[in-house]
Amino acid sequence: MAASTPKNAVLFDFDGTLGRSLPHWAVAYQDTLQHHGIVVSLEEAIEAAFSKSHAEVAEEFQVTATLPFREMVWSKVKDRMELVETYPDVISTVQDLRNRDFATAVVTNSRRGHVSPVLQRWGAHTHFDTLVAIEDVSKGKPEPESILHALSALKTNPANAWMIGDSLADVHAGNAAGVKTIAFMPAENHAFANPQLLRDAKPTHIARSYAEIHRIIINHR
Repeated sequence: MAASTPKNAVLFDFDGTLGRSLPHWAVAYQDTLQHHGIVVSLEEAIEAAFSKSHAEVAEEFQVTATLPFREMVWSKVKDRMELVETYPDVISTVQDLRNRDFATAVVTNSRRGHVSPVLQRWGAHTHFDTLVAIEDVSKGKPEPESILHALSALKTNPANAWMIGDSLADVHAGNAAGVKTIAFMPAENHAFANPQLLRDAKPTHIARSYAEIHRIIINHR
């Protein structure tokens, strides 16, 4: 008997891709720095914190207690997750892909306890076959481990999969894993992720809306 064809799959980042949470991350970093006596504007918090690890941010601002710093940021983000909504057409796009027999997954550098309640609040938790959170892997994106973990759970291979994300970490991880990548670049995200740097990372495609994401995947499946 011939082996069955691996299932097509679409993997979605959460922060800045499914959920409009980037402003809340910026506020969390700003508030945490202020708690440590460091006053920065929201723009300065974004420039200092985004695309860096918690440890790197703490080191930059000479905060010696790295672990408490990280946990305070996580706590402040979690407190604001009830405010996070989807980008336009997220739910309808994911539903249509599933109707077309695509497997779907969330692959995030956030914690499961942050993301799962939001997906449930949206009524979207049943729209994804698996969720790979930061605690499920030893190294998060930009390393490919979390993507490969999701592909294994979905029983598919990189050639049949897409990774959609808003950050350099998403594109680099997807490229390293051998999947097709879509850099999600709506105008509202430009303050958090430099569009030119995302282009330079060489995603397979660029999309500015979920309507574009849908067209790209359907036309290049």
